[in-house]
Amino acid sequence: PKPKYDPDIKNPCWWANYTNDLSQWMHRRRNRNDLLRPRVNGSRVLKCLPYAHIICCSKSGTTDLFVRLSVHPDYVKTGYKGKEHLYWSWHKYGLNYKGRKKRTSPIAGYVNSFNPVADRLLMSKDSRSRLITVDASPPDMWDFRGWIWLPQNRNLSEPQVLTPHIMQHLYRDPKFLVLMRDPVERVYTAYLFHRMGNNSFDFHQDVMKSIALFNRCLTTRPSRRQCYFDTNLLGEMKVEIPFMCYAVYIKKWLDVFPRKHFMFMKTERYSQETESHLFKIFDFLNMSRPSSALFQQMLAFPKSYHTKVKDKAGPMLPETRAVLRKYAESCNQELADLLHDDAYLWKDELPPRSEGSQMVHNVISGHKSSANLPLASS
Repeated sequence: PKPKYDPDIKNPCWWANYTNDLSQWMHRRRNRNDLLRPRVNGSRVLKCLPYAHIICCSKSGTTDLFVRLSVHPDYVKTGYKGKEHLYWSWHKYGLNYKGRKKRTSPIAGYVNSFNPVADRLLMSKDSRSRLITVDASPPDMWDFRGWIWLPQNRNLSEPQVLTPHIMQHLYRDPKFLVLMRDPVERVYTAYLFHRMGNNSFDFHQDVMKSIALFNRCLTTRPSRRQCYFDTNLLGEMKVEIPFMCYAVYIKKWLDVFPRKHFMFMKTERYSQETESHLFKIFDFLNMSRPSSALFQQMLAFPKSYHTKVKDKAGPMLPETRAVLRKYAESCNQELADLLHDDAYLWKDELPPRSEGSQMVHNVISGHKSSANLPLASS
């Protein structure tokens, strides 16, 4: 059942009866156990969930946004490196990036990881109308591989219940900051960051193999949802071809939460206009404006989304970029239509059309165009 949230606390928190059972407070994080014991207030303990989530795509500037936002005096750091919890996409199901390899984690462990904000709130009643914490776990928006283990989806070929449905059942009034980078550039950086390969030539080969796998599914299944949410198929691909279609996943969130819960941002815009974006984020999160000196400190941080391994790997091959650009066209159009913003076509990032044109023809001509395949709602 949904907790009975305390209306006098801005961050979603509730009171629970205290028990001295230490096993309750053990929460597995990464490769170690942290003992996160609560601060007791009489016979009660304060429990919390995050006020907001920073989601969407890894390698899209979420760390940069987190670093700047986290110096705000009303922000309390929690999670791995103060940023990520990865509960909804990975730890709940015992997953990591490459597959199911860990023990599942109960919701109690996730809740306990927010004890630091509960402690701060208990220490000062004056802070209860101000302090918030944020879960900045990018995969939570699109990594739904664990859906097959939810009881509500048992024996189904595609999911009926996903992360947003569970959050709606549990949360009070969540807010979502959604950062989206050009999917063509992002998928190469993610490939290198997750060590699926270490150079542009391997990436090209893996792109072609992953596209072939995904196209085979798209042309044989009755609904494209079955391909985007096929856990086994996703595990076979070294390149995140399905995750290039942001609209498929955003639609699932908008089916559950009204648009007012989201602030959608294009990474390239955020990078160029960081100052104005931060002011909009403060307003969206109902946070006070920081002092001029503190705000200048926020702006002075170096960019936090440089991937060093990409320097060694070199730029993406022109023919690979051309294939991916063509492949992403219909999905980008779907996203632009969904958000009513043609900036999400990423036209400014397009290379000359002559690059890789023969390769594009060879790849695309062998299957149905993705624009002619059933949409996510079908």
